[in-house]
Amino acid sequence: MDKIRDVFRELPSRPGFYFLAAGLIILFHFLFVMKYYSPAISGPDAQGYYTQARLVATNGKVFLEPQSVVQYIGPHWHYYDINRYYTTFAPGFPLILAGVSSITAPETMYLVNPVLASLSLAGFFFLCLFFTSRLWALAGLLFLAAMPFFNEHVLFGDAHICVAFFLVWGLNFLFWGSKRNSAMLFFTGGLFFGFIPAVRYGEALYAIALGIVVFIMFSRGNVSRKILIAALAGILIPVVILAIHNQISFGAFWRTGYSIPVKSPFLSLSDFVHNAGGFVSMLLAAGAGLFFPIGIVGLILMISERSSVYKGLLLVLIVVPSTLMYMSLSWPADGQSMRFLLPSIPLYIVASVWLMQKLAGGRKSVNVTIAVLFVILTWVWGIPSSVQRMSQSLSLNKILASITENIEMNTQAGDVLITKEGISQNLDLYGKWKLADINLMYPDPLTLKIPSGLSDYFPQRTRNADTRRRYSFLSGEALKMNFIADAFKWAGKDNRVFILADRFEIAQLQVSIKPLYNVIYMQRIPLPKENAVYRHNPGPPGPPGRPGPTRNDWIFDFYTGKDNIWLAELVR
Repeated sequence: MDKIRDVFRELPSRPGFYFLAAGLIILFHFLFVMKYYSPAISGPDAQGYYTQARLVATNGKVFLEPQSVVQYIGPHWHYYDINRYYTTFAPGFPLILAGVSSITAPETMYLVNPVLASLSLAGFFFLCLFFTSRLWALAGLLFLAAMPFFNEHVLFGDAHICVAFFLVWGLNFLFWGSKRNSAMLFFTGGLFFGFIPAVRYGEALYAIALGIVVFIMFSRGNVSRKILIAALAGILIPVVILAIHNQISFGAFWRTGYSIPVKSPFLSLSDFVHNAGGFVSMLLAAGAGLFFPIGIVGLILMISERSSVYKGLLLVLIVVPSTLMYMSLSWPADGQSMRFLLPSIPLYIVASVWLMQKLAGGRKSVNVTIAVLFVILTWVWGIPSSVQRMSQSLSLNKILASITENIEMNTQAGDVLITKEGISQNLDLYGKWKLADINLMYPDPLTLKIPSGLSDYFPQRTRNADTRRRYSFLSGEALKMNFIADAFKWAGKDNRVFILADRFEIAQLQVSIKPLYNVIYMQRIPLPKENAVYRHNPGPPGPPGRPGPTRNDWIFDFYTGKDNIWLAELVR
């Protein structure tokens, strides 16, 4: 027994113990997240990324060219010219998704974010080792693994996890390069930082931060000219490629997809004053938790010490400008605004564990006690919240996965499918069906025109310019008949037209289109029992003169709250 006890006492002093423990934590985190995984995407941002990935994988294009006036176009796609529609989002993340899809299948794109999250956790553990002992690096890993917003976005289908991946690994390469005085590692770190703007335009501030810090280090003789050139070259290669893409796509290298909408997001002091409190409260309640205030203190002390000044300065220049920028956006803070700051959460934790180790001193028992205490506090707060958030995503994604499976069994590629936007968002990434938005037959103020005063906040439901011209003066049965006729024209001779909707909606349509068209009910699709809640996106009121959203968000309408929907064929 004494020998066994001695072995367990010696284990924590062996380096391999911590690396094994870190690997097991990352594995269990992946299994924990995958418990709430279902192969679907249930958000408009994800549709913008995944549909762009499908276009890149199938025809090498980043833009959409509608083939019909009834064709579904996602909420983040905007008309540019010559029947081309570009998404607001940068092409970097879709390129990664397209690469995975090209060598496997479209469905495997759903797994990219969970894999990137696991790789980010691994990179985060190594990053912590540049600041702390192995004990505190392991504690930091446990902290990040419990963060609710991080865990939710592993399954969200947007690009913020991808940014976190490139950020933590870029920092690793830079710090390794600094230790070894390696120009190649600085170049690699620069490449990772330079690719971040290609994933999310706003995070170009990260690359600027790196350029500033490396230049300061060079000016003070801390790095050689060779390392400065290597780091800047690494940053510039992907940035220049992105600039060329923007020049070709939008006519100017500084223009992005955000320049296409009628009114692009903008920054202002009044918006900062209005939003700052909301962002700070969310950082505490849903973002970094206790590590937000502790991390701020850690960052301040880090840049005040000679041994850590450059590392601390880089973290500060990454965190502060980007936070201030997103606080100053015209869109008011809402429940998901924390996604913009998600990549900064690991940096708050790094600064926190650095500070905790410093305050704990050299006594191992004190370090272990403080680390265990904070792990318990973090997990008691973070894990239940993570489960709640991921359960909501699972509920919606299970509905969409069930619908997709039934559609694949009862239709063929090329068939026209008329359904709601929430369902089309997920089906669009497959590229198998010709999707039409059922809501075009039921226009409301958000469909064919935007209400006065709300144009900043509600994207047009009818994004196709030709559709607005064709249907804007139609209503009632005339609109429905024209819509169905256009759907059959799009289907052609070899394909059929289906409608996927609630039985009451199908019955209403059947009354309007008789006697030219008939409805044949084909398949009742039962929906999972978890679909109890209709998702809202109300958001808080905006600044004076620009009210925030106040109605149900149609982009999340998946027939939640219903027991089943029906797949029916329209025939002539």
